[in-house]
Amino acid sequence: MPSDPWPVTRASIIGRLKNAHDHKAWNLVVEIYSPLLFRYCRSRGLQQEDAFDVAQEVLVRLQKFDYHPERGKFRAWLGTVARHQVALFYRKKNKKDDGDMELENMTVDPDLDWQRISHSHILDTAIKRIRGEFRDDEWDAFSKLSLLVEESPSGVRFVWHQHGSPQDVAQELNHPVEWVYKSKSLVLSRLRDEILFLADELAILE
Repeated sequence: MPSDPWPVTRASIIGRLKNAHDHKAWNLVVEIYSPLLFRYCRSRGLQQEDAFDVAQEVLVRLQKFDYHPERGKFRAWLGTVARHQVALFYRKKNKKDDGDMELENMTVDPDLDWQRISHSHILDTAIKRIRGEFRDDEWDAFSKLSLLVEESPSGVRFVWHQHGSPQDVAQELNHPVEWVYKSKSLVLSRLRDEILFLADELAILE
């Protein structure tokens, strides 16, 4: 498991954001949600600097958020705020440019955009968090039999595949086939645990 334990419940971490001096809570939320918000803003047509600014505006609003799990997922609320902030950006931009940039840049359903990007982000985050727990050869056994990293317009995504046979991978890594299967299983199990942890405790997925 990671050496830096994450908060026990999402309610606790979100509630702690009301304290602007709780740097640990803020750093954690920025680490997880800032890249997600930035990707979403970019997918809605914002330039890099504008996307960064809008993402920061969304994060600032977290200080005013009272989290009630019975009312729905935190991620859904965050997506709503992000969509509103993007729409507000375009309204202000249109007043200056006398145009309709929002319609030009929002050809994709913003709800679908948010879901696709957040799902990609949870995988990206989970992969990065567990990578250091395994040796290079163990990770290679997993990646060569299970995982292909691809770039997409919404960010990094992971496609499941099998690159060669287990026997080929075993020969390449100079390990028995049984070791290859075991290493793949260990990494995959840990990845699933991390995805479930992030999805449940930090409410990234619905």
